[in-house]
Amino acid sequence: MTLQEKFVEIRKAIPALVKRRYNENVDYDFLKIDDIYRFLTPAMNEFGVNFDIVDETATNTDENGNQVFVRYISGVNYWLYEADLKLLWTNVEDSQDFKEIKIHAIGTNEMPDKAKGSAFTYALKYYFFNKFTIDQGGDDPDMQQENYDEQEGDGANYEDKKEEAAKTQAPPPSRNIKPESGTPVQLPENARKAQQEEKRTVQPTPDASASGMFTVEDAKKVVCNFGVANRGRTLGEIALDGAKGIDDLQWMAYKYKGPNDTVRQAARVLLKAAS
Repeated sequence: MTLQEKFVEIRKAIPALVKRRYNENVDYDFLKIDDIYRFLTPAMNEFGVNFDIVDETATNTDENGNQVFVRYISGVNYWLYEADLKLLWTNVEDSQDFKEIKIHAIGTNEMPDKAKGSAFTYALKYYFFNKFTIDQGGDDPDMQQENYDEQEGDGANYEDKKEEAAKTQAPPPSRNIKPESGTPVQLPENARKAQQEEKRTVQPTPDASASGMFTVEDAKKVVCNFGVANRGRTLGEIALDGAKGIDDLQWMAYKYKGPNDTVRQAARVLLKAAS
């Protein structure tokens, strides 16, 4: 069989996949890349197809024009990995029968090494979904959320590394900083200032500190003090942004890991009121 004919057979071998609840920290079901590999790998073995990532090219540059894989986004206190990946499919029976594909990988995380893992996993997962037209049972909400399911070392080990990263120091991003190094880093000066500003501007819970509860009107008045698009806006204003506003509130309620618990709790109140 030719490589293209084998692709057809592999596609036939992958059934519809059922989303599951993998993590108690999220309130939705999703698919992991391992769910795809569970069927894709045996099919590739059966039909004799190899798959490799043969090239990784950074798509961003520093102030000197040097390529960088990882850079710090101070507005949201995250590291961003971005690159073009070249994929190679090869017919085991005929090494001259191959197919090269380029995909774009982008991912963020509080640690630079995790940003690469996030980018690779997400890019490959959605490439496989489309390449083999895998039925995934409707909308995929994890496209709009932080990918807890994709992070290696979830749980205590990951939290330990996050704490270690906050205490250690590394130079600003350059073309020599690649996320696979796993080197703990300290935030650049502008990033530290952004975090300090966020901590200083955390608001007390309006009329809720005593009871531990927000009214809807209280929640609407809470001001978001982080991020790029929503910094300085009240949650009531954000809620008026339609579907995007609801997505932003869901992120604040269940994914935001910063110090502003007032925003977190207020967002949950508004989401509950809207349901």
